[in-house]
Amino acid sequence: MLSSPSRARWVFVVCLCAGLAGMLVSHPESHAARIKFGPLEVETDDVAPAEEDPAATPDAPSETEEAPTPPPELKSESPKPLDFGGGEGKIVYHAHLTDVVDLGIAPFLERVIADAEDAGAAVLVVEIDTPGGRVDAAVQIKDVLLESKIPTIAFINKQAISAGALIALAHDYIVWSTGGTMGAATPIQMGGGGGAEPVEEKMVSYMRGVMSATAEAKGRDGFVATAMVDDTIDLPEFAPEGQLLTSTFTQAEALGLLDGRADSFEELLATCNLTGAEVIEPEVNWAEKIARFLTHPIVSSLLMTIGMLGILMELYSPGFGITGIIGLLSLLLFFGGHMIVHIAGIEEIALFLLGIVLIIVEVAVIPGFGFVGVAGALAIAVSMILALVGIRVDIAWASGLLVRALGQFSIAVVLTAVTMILGVRFLPSVGPVRGLILTSSLRKEDGFIATDPKISDALLGLTGVALTDLRPGGKARLDGKKVDVAAYGEFITRGEQVKVIEVDGPSVTVERLGDGGGDDAE
Repeated sequence: MLSSPSRARWVFVVCLCAGLAGMLVSHPESHAARIKFGPLEVETDDVAPAEEDPAATPDAPSETEEAPTPPPELKSESPKPLDFGGGEGKIVYHAHLTDVVDLGIAPFLERVIADAEDAGAAVLVVEIDTPGGRVDAAVQIKDVLLESKIPTIAFINKQAISAGALIALAHDYIVWSTGGTMGAATPIQMGGGGGAEPVEEKMVSYMRGVMSATAEAKGRDGFVATAMVDDTIDLPEFAPEGQLLTSTFTQAEALGLLDGRADSFEELLATCNLTGAEVIEPEVNWAEKIARFLTHPIVSSLLMTIGMLGILMELYSPGFGITGIIGLLSLLLFFGGHMIVHIAGIEEIALFLLGIVLIIVEVAVIPGFGFVGVAGALAIAVSMILALVGIRVDIAWASGLLVRALGQFSIAVVLTAVTMILGVRFLPSVGPVRGLILTSSLRKEDGFIATDPKISDALLGLTGVALTDLRPGGKARLDGKKVDVAAYGEFITRGEQVKVIEVDGPSVTVERLGDGGGDDAE
């Protein structure tokens, strides 16, 4: 039954409709959208300044104007003492966080911290030089650092912008190099044209809370951290209202963001009184490199496409062959890569397996293709989309990550549909596979028949009862045996009496005789 072309076409149509619906939800600019941290570009019109009223007193508010609320006094415990009591016999782990923040960094740092804890390291130094990156990746890294049982030092050399600012705040100590910068952490969404687009207030509010809570967890001022996200906060000497806070290394101490200064890692060791310590430089291992490769948007889209294509092709062929194996391996790599980077979990895997089971039940057990099959296709689609999102669904929607995931899944579905159409149309004419595909039809008029004529003659004219609804295919009991049959002209309800009117090879066609025989139905 799994080889039924008509049922496979229904699965194909459902998947195609789901993909097209996703593309409608995620407008064209969203397909390339990437939510990340970064300063929003503010457009200003060239408006001539209003003439000043000589009688006005700028330093004093008018009677009808409320006096501005002064900014709260900054509260921080920084600078913290950076003396680790000498480096002899101690171990220092030195990791690097450079370039764009992506999904592969969190599992890398998680492993490094675990190794450092097992080795009894005195401190972990993370050298940061990043322009920012994904929100979900930065939040994962923040959580890993906050759970560390050993001291951590963020060495800003030279920038910790956007996502890097959140990561730096999650360390116990922050050491700056000359010319370092940190801040500008409001989330933005990159549209299809490459320009920055604002996100919903819900996402900005979420990041205000994350930044503030992270700073306060390490004894820093949450107000300062919030000013990196929200340009409505007024820090007159550092970031007046309308500007995001981006601290320089000369401002960092006044803002409570500086615990030490160093222009090299060796100078940092001296600043921390760790000269002579054993330094371990961890590298990204092969599993983490593969996970970062598999979670790349282009690669993950191709894996989804190959996986769905393999499943659809299996529905067109009997048994379970190479296409099914390739499809399952592709989906295993897709979910496995996203599980390693802590985006996909057991819930997405369970939902995907439920979808597969529902489709098998619909195709193999229930005649036709109805609600169960549609539910299975939707379960598969939802599991793949959720596997692309690393934060809460409501926040992912507000940030644009969920729209981006819908677009990525839609592209995979459309690629699957196009590949299926081209394969059916052109594959039989390709030289290397021409010999593997049967292109000639064997007709009864030409003397070919798939079954013994005696068997066909024995079935012709038999009467029996429909064991399932015939829509048009199903099962009937004929001469005490279950036989696959197809109704002629109209659907036949389970329990009705039927008569065999035509036998063409393995195809047995029946028509309704009338009511009765319901007790024999199974």
